Amino acid sequence: VNPRVKSNRKRPPPKYNGPIDPNYFLANYSDYLTDLEMDEITNYKEIYYVRKVPPANKSYNAVLPEHFQFITNEHINYRYQMMQVLGKGSFGGVIKCIDHKNNDKLVAIKLLRDHQKHHEQIMIEKEFLYELQNDRGPEVHHVIKIYESFSFRGFFAIVMELGLIDVYNGLKLQNFLGFSMPTVQIVARQTADALRFIHGKGIIHCDFKPENILFMNQRKTIVKMIDFGCSSNENNLIYTYIQSRFYRAPEVVFGCNYGPPIDVWGYGCVLC
Repeated sequence: VNPRVKSNRKRPPPKYNGPIDPNYFLANYSDYLTDLEMDEITNYKEIYYVRKVPPANKSYNAVLPEHFQFITNEHINYRYQMMQVLGKGSFGGVIKCIDHKNNDKLVAIKLLRDHQKHHEQIMIEKEFLYELQNDRGPEVHHVIKIYESFSFRGFFAIVMELGLIDVYNGLKLQNFLGFSMPTVQIVARQTADALRFIHGKGIIHCDFKPENILFMNQRKTIVKMIDFGCSSNENNLIYTYIQSRFYRAPEVVFGCNYGPPIDVWGYGCVLC
Protein backbone atom coordinates (compact mmCIF):
# COMPACT_ATOMS: atom_id res chain seq x y z
CA VAL A 1 0.00 0.00 0.00
CA ASN A 2 1.37 3.39 -0.97
CA PRO A 3 1.12 5.52 2.21
CA ARG A 4 0.98 8.67 0.12
CA VAL A 5 -2.28 7.64 -1.54
CA LYS A 6 -5.12 9.06 0.50
CA SER A 7 -7.63 6.44 1.60
CA ASN A 8 -11.39 7.03 1.72
CA ARG A 9 -11.64 5.00 4.91
CA LYS A 10 -12.05 7.00 8.11
CA ARG A 11 -9.53 5.88 10.69
CA PRO A 12 -9.74 6.56 14.41
CA PRO A 13 -7.25 9.17 15.63
CA PRO A 14 -3.78 7.96 16.70
CA LYS A 15 -3.46 6.68 20.26
CA TYR A 16 -0.36 8.17 21.85
CA ASN A 17 0.13 5.65 24.62
CA GLY A 18 3.71 4.74 23.77
CA PRO A 19 6.26 4.92 20.97
CA ILE A 20 4.89 4.38 17.44
CA ASP A 21 7.01 3.14 14.56
CA PRO A 22 7.27 6.00 12.02
CA ASN A 23 6.58 3.70 9.05
CA TYR A 24 3.45 2.40 10.78
CA PHE A 25 2.29 6.00 11.42
CA LEU A 26 3.02 6.91 7.80
CA ALA A 27 1.07 3.91 6.48
CA ASN A 28 -1.94 4.32 8.76
CA TYR A 29 -2.18 8.05 9.55
CA SER A 30 -0.76 9.86 6.53
CA ASP A 31 -3.72 12.27 6.61
CA TYR A 32 -2.40 13.48 10.00
CA LEU A 33 0.89 14.58 8.39
CA THR A 34 1.88 17.66 6.42
CA ASP A 35 3.79 17.32 3.15
CA LEU A 36 7.04 18.08 4.98
CA GLU A 37 6.34 15.46 7.65
CA MET A 38 5.69 12.73 5.06
CA ASP A 39 9.45 12.76 4.43
CA GLU A 40 10.68 14.07 7.77
CA ILE A 41 9.02 11.42 9.95
CA THR A 42 11.16 8.60 8.53
CA ASN A 43 14.25 10.24 10.07
CA TYR A 44 12.92 9.40 13.55
CA LYS A 45 13.17 6.03 15.29
CA GLU A 46 10.12 6.53 17.50
CA ILE A 47 7.04 8.75 17.34
CA TYR A 48 5.37 9.86 20.58
CA TYR A 49 3.04 12.59 19.35
CA VAL A 50 2.11 14.42 16.14
CA ARG A 51 -1.34 16.02 16.49
CA LYS A 52 -4.91 15.17 17.47
CA VAL A 53 -6.62 16.06 14.18
CA PRO A 54 -5.44 16.25 10.55
CA PRO A 55 -3.63 19.53 9.81
CA ALA A 56 -5.64 22.42 8.40
CA ASN A 57 -2.85 23.15 5.91
CA LYS A 58 -0.64 20.37 4.58
CA SER A 59 1.80 22.68 2.77
CA TYR A 60 4.97 24.01 4.40
CA ASN A 61 6.41 27.50 4.19
CA ALA A 62 10.12 27.19 3.42
CA VAL A 63 10.81 30.74 4.67
CA LEU A 64 11.59 30.38 8.36
CA PRO A 65 10.19 32.98 10.78
CA GLU A 66 12.27 34.50 13.57
CA HIS A 67 10.07 32.80 16.17
CA PHE A 68 8.93 29.20 16.07
CA GLN A 69 5.33 29.05 14.86
CA PHE A 70 3.01 28.21 17.74
CA ILE A 71 -0.12 26.21 16.93
CA THR A 72 -2.04 24.71 19.85
CA ASN A 73 -1.68 20.91 20.07
CA GLU A 74 0.88 20.72 17.25
CA HIS A 75 4.12 18.87 17.94
CA ILE A 76 7.79 19.65 18.44
CA ASN A 77 10.19 16.85 17.49
CA TYR A 78 7.35 14.27 17.29
CA ARG A 79 7.28 14.14 21.09
CA TYR A 80 6.19 17.42 22.65
CA GLN A 81 2.63 18.78 22.41
CA MET A 82 2.50 22.58 22.31
CA MET A 83 0.15 24.10 24.88
CA GLN A 84 0.91 27.79 25.47
CA VAL A 85 3.41 30.53 24.62
CA LEU A 86 5.17 31.52 27.85
CA GLY A 87 7.22 34.38 26.45
CA LYS A 88 9.10 35.85 23.49
CA GLY A 89 12.44 37.64 23.28
CA SER A 90 14.69 39.10 20.61
CA PHE A 91 16.19 35.77 19.57
CA GLY A 92 13.47 33.23 20.35
CA GLY A 93 10.59 32.19 22.54
CA VAL A 94 9.52 29.72 25.22
CA ILE A 95 6.57 27.32 24.84
CA LYS A 96 4.84 25.23 27.49
CA CYS A 97 4.55 21.63 26.27
CA ILE A 98 3.45 18.13 27.29
CA ASP A 99 6.23 15.54 27.06
CA HIS A 100 4.51 12.42 25.70
CA LYS A 101 7.61 10.28 26.21
CA ASN A 102 7.93 11.12 29.89
CA ASN A 103 4.52 10.38 31.44
CA ASP A 104 2.91 13.55 30.04
CA LYS A 105 5.21 15.72 32.12
CA LEU A 106 4.85 19.48 31.62
CA VAL A 107 8.03 21.19 30.38
CA ALA A 108 9.17 24.51 28.97
CA ILE A 109 10.97 24.54 25.61
CA LYS A 110 13.12 27.48 24.60
CA LEU A 111 13.38 27.71 20.81
CA LEU A 112 16.12 29.84 19.26
CA ARG A 113 16.32 30.63 15.55
CA ASP A 114 19.60 29.02 14.55
CA HIS A 115 20.99 31.68 12.20
CA GLN A 116 24.60 31.25 11.15
CA LYS A 117 25.45 34.57 12.82
CA HIS A 118 23.82 33.46 16.10
CA HIS A 119 24.90 29.80 16.07
CA GLU A 120 28.04 30.36 18.13
CA GLN A 121 26.09 32.34 20.73
CA ILE A 122 23.51 29.53 20.97
CA MET A 123 26.25 26.92 21.45
CA ILE A 124 27.83 29.03 24.20
CA GLU A 125 24.50 29.23 26.04
CA LYS A 126 24.13 25.45 25.70
CA GLU A 127 27.65 24.92 27.06
CA PHE A 128 26.99 27.14 30.10
CA LEU A 129 23.63 25.50 30.84
CA TYR A 130 25.10 22.00 30.79
CA GLU A 131 28.05 23.09 32.91
CA LEU A 132 25.60 24.40 35.52
CA GLN A 133 23.83 21.02 35.65
CA ASN A 134 26.93 19.62 37.40
CA ASP A 135 27.53 19.63 41.16
CA ARG A 136 23.78 19.49 41.83
CA GLY A 137 23.23 22.96 40.43
CA PRO A 138 19.48 22.54 39.74
CA GLU A 139 18.81 20.57 42.92
CA VAL A 140 20.74 22.71 45.39
CA HIS A 141 21.93 25.96 43.81
CA HIS A 142 18.77 27.35 42.19
CA VAL A 143 19.64 27.16 38.48
CA ILE A 144 17.10 25.79 36.01
CA LYS A 145 17.18 22.06 35.22
CA ILE A 146 17.78 21.04 31.59
CA TYR A 147 16.38 17.76 30.24
CA GLU A 148 17.67 17.74 26.65
CA SER A 149 18.48 19.88 23.62
CA PHE A 150 18.14 19.29 19.88
CA SER A 151 17.81 20.97 16.49
CA PHE A 152 14.39 21.04 14.82
CA ARG A 153 13.42 22.75 11.56
CA GLY A 154 16.00 25.51 11.72
CA PHE A 155 15.60 26.14 15.45
CA PHE A 156 17.66 25.01 18.43
CA ALA A 157 15.48 23.73 21.28
CA ILE A 158 16.36 23.54 24.98
CA VAL A 159 13.92 21.49 27.07
CA MET A 160 13.82 22.53 30.72
CA GLU A 161 11.70 22.21 33.84
CA LEU A 162 8.57 24.33 33.96
CA GLY A 163 8.39 27.19 36.46
CA LEU A 164 5.27 28.92 37.74
CA ILE A 165 5.85 32.63 37.08
CA ASP A 166 8.81 34.98 36.89
CA VAL A 167 9.39 37.63 39.56
CA TYR A 168 8.51 40.54 37.23
CA ASN A 169 5.11 39.12 36.29
CA GLY A 170 4.55 38.10 39.90
CA LEU A 171 4.98 41.75 40.88
CA LYS A 172 2.82 42.88 37.97
CA LEU A 173 -0.08 40.71 39.18
CA GLN A 174 -0.13 42.69 42.43
CA ASN A 175 0.24 46.11 40.80
CA PHE A 176 3.96 46.33 41.68
CA LEU A 177 3.22 46.83 45.38
CA GLY A 178 6.16 44.62 46.34
CA PHE A 179 6.32 41.21 47.96
CA SER A 180 6.12 40.44 51.65
CA MET A 181 9.44 40.56 53.51
CA PRO A 182 9.61 36.72 53.85
CA THR A 183 9.24 36.40 50.05
CA VAL A 184 11.89 39.09 49.47
CA GLN A 185 14.22 37.19 51.80
CA ILE A 186 13.63 33.93 49.91
CA VAL A 187 14.44 35.60 46.59
CA ALA A 188 17.49 37.30 48.12
CA ARG A 189 18.98 34.17 49.69
CA GLN A 190 18.32 31.80 46.83
CA THR A 191 19.46 34.09 44.02
CA ALA A 192 22.59 34.98 46.02
CA ASP A 193 23.36 31.27 46.27
CA ALA A 194 22.71 30.88 42.55
CA LEU A 195 25.11 33.74 41.73
CA ARG A 196 27.79 32.31 44.01
CA PHE A 197 27.44 28.96 42.23
CA ILE A 198 27.42 30.53 38.74
CA HIS A 199 30.43 32.72 39.50
CA GLY A 200 32.23 29.73 41.00
CA LYS A 201 32.03 28.15 37.54
CA GLY A 202 33.66 31.24 36.04
CA ILE A 203 30.40 32.31 34.38
CA ILE A 204 28.92 35.83 34.41
CA HIS A 205 25.14 35.82 33.91
CA CYS A 206 25.13 39.33 32.35
CA ASP A 207 21.35 39.78 32.50
CA PHE A 208 20.27 39.56 36.14
CA LYS A 209 16.71 40.92 36.31
CA PRO A 210 13.28 39.92 37.68
CA GLU A 211 12.23 38.35 34.36
CA ASN A 212 15.10 35.85 34.70
CA ILE A 213 14.15 34.64 38.18
CA LEU A 214 11.40 32.01 38.27
CA PHE A 215 9.13 31.13 41.16
CA MET A 216 8.84 27.35 40.97
CA ASN A 217 5.75 26.83 43.17
CA GLN A 218 2.54 28.54 44.24
CA ARG A 219 3.86 29.37 47.71
CA LYS A 220 6.85 31.23 46.22
CA THR A 221 9.31 29.33 48.42
CA ILE A 222 11.68 28.23 45.62
CA VAL A 223 13.22 30.33 42.86
CA LYS A 224 15.58 29.44 40.02
CA MET A 225 17.76 31.45 37.63
CA ILE A 226 17.09 31.19 33.88
CA ASP A 227 18.27 32.61 30.52
CA PHE A 228 22.02 32.40 29.97
CA GLY A 229 21.81 33.71 26.40
CA CYS A 230 23.97 36.77 27.17
CA SER A 231 26.37 35.05 29.56
CA SER A 232 30.15 35.17 29.25
CA ASN A 233 33.09 33.30 30.67
CA GLU A 234 34.96 35.44 33.19
CA ASN A 235 38.23 34.93 31.30
CA ASN A 236 36.75 35.39 27.83
CA LEU A 237 34.33 38.31 27.69
CA ILE A 238 32.18 38.01 24.57
CA TYR A 239 29.70 40.89 24.53
CA THR A 240 29.83 44.62 25.26
CA TYR A 241 26.10 45.44 24.95
CA ILE A 242 24.71 43.52 27.93
CA GLN A 243 22.30 43.85 30.85
CA SER A 244 18.82 45.36 30.68
CA ARG A 245 19.13 49.10 31.20
CA PHE A 246 17.38 49.30 34.57
CA TYR A 247 19.87 46.78 36.05
CA ARG A 248 22.99 47.85 34.12
CA ALA A 249 26.18 48.26 36.13
CA PRO A 250 28.32 51.45 35.84
CA GLU A 251 31.28 49.66 34.23
CA VAL A 252 28.98 48.42 31.45
CA VAL A 253 27.46 51.89 30.98
CA PHE A 254 30.93 53.40 30.56
CA GLY A 255 32.28 50.59 28.35
CA CYS A 256 34.91 49.40 30.85
CA ASN A 257 36.04 45.84 31.45
CA TYR A 258 33.53 43.95 33.54
CA GLY A 259 33.30 40.82 35.64
CA PRO A 260 31.03 38.99 38.13
CA PRO A 261 30.34 42.20 40.14
CA ILE A 262 27.97 43.40 37.38
CA ASP A 263 25.61 40.57 38.40
CA VAL A 264 25.83 41.74 42.01
CA TRP A 265 24.86 45.26 40.92
CA GLY A 266 21.83 43.80 39.12
CA TYR A 267 21.06 41.74 42.23
CA GLY A 268 20.96 44.91 44.35
CA CYS A 269 18.66 46.63 41.83
CA VAL A 270 16.30 43.63 41.84
CA LEU A 271 16.05 43.56 45.63
CA CYS A 272 15.40 47.30 45.71
